[in-house]
Amino acid sequence: MNLFGNDEAAAIKAFDRKTLEDLEASFDPESDDPPDLKLIRWRFVHFKLNKLLGSFQLLENSDKFKLVNSIMQTYLWAQGNKDNLTDVDKNNLDDIVVVAAELLYEIKIYEWSVLNPVNFMLISILELAIKNSTQNVSLRIWLMRICNKLGLTNRFTA
Repeated sequence: MNLFGNDEAAAIKAFDRKTLEDLEASFDPESDDPPDLKLIRWRFVHFKLNKLLGSFQLLENSDKFKLVNSIMQTYLWAQGNKDNLTDVDKNNLDDIVVVAAELLYEIKIYEWSVLNPVNFMLISILELAIKNSTQNVSLRIWLMRICNKLGLTNRFTA
């Protein structure tokens, strides 16, 4: 059973897309300052909503890479506003890192048993997120999952 029907999902996604586009239009990417927290929070909504609605399932690998880049850009912007983040914002940051990890994990262009660029990106993203959110178990489990695929389980069992 779906939480939303097709019409409701389309309406929610359209509202989200319009709001996000308006906020992004008012942001100057050439500025040295991170964007307003409102834009960052709407990006949280956008990533999590589209994940929930299954919008990322049929993306091509190149689009998944672009999406991961956008997620990590948002993550780094939020780190620039670290003093103003609420606990909910910090939880949302962890959630979008998990979305990025899921997207990268789905990309099957390399052999999983070696340290390839996708695995390196996954490990780097997860290590950064764990550094900023040391108590998040989901991030640690994702990192263990990737390290296990690479045969690095002794890192956790030794």
